[in-house]
Amino acid sequence: MNNDLNNDGVIDEDEMEIVKERWETKRKIVWLCTFGMFLFGFLITGVAFTDISPEKFAVLGEMFGWIFFGFTSVIGAYFGFSAYSAKVK
Repeated sequence: MNNDLNNDGVIDEDEMEIVKERWETKRKIVWLCTFGMFLFGFLITGVAFTDISPEKFAVLGEMFGWIFFGFTSVIGAYFGFSAYSAKVK
């Protein structure tokens, strides 16, 4: 990964700070997705103990499945890009 953002051949402190802030933001998004997965897991467990109709539970189950897929996709992309950027250096 090229950290020289203005292509002058020198990596300044400002450029390194921008790169660090980008990765920190990505880490925060991954933590948010991880907590979201746990939250939806507890939500599914809580809904399972209510007297909800099977049809509504099936719709909720499908929706939660897509939410989990979205969360895991974000987390997987973060780890993939992290591994790729470490390998490229």
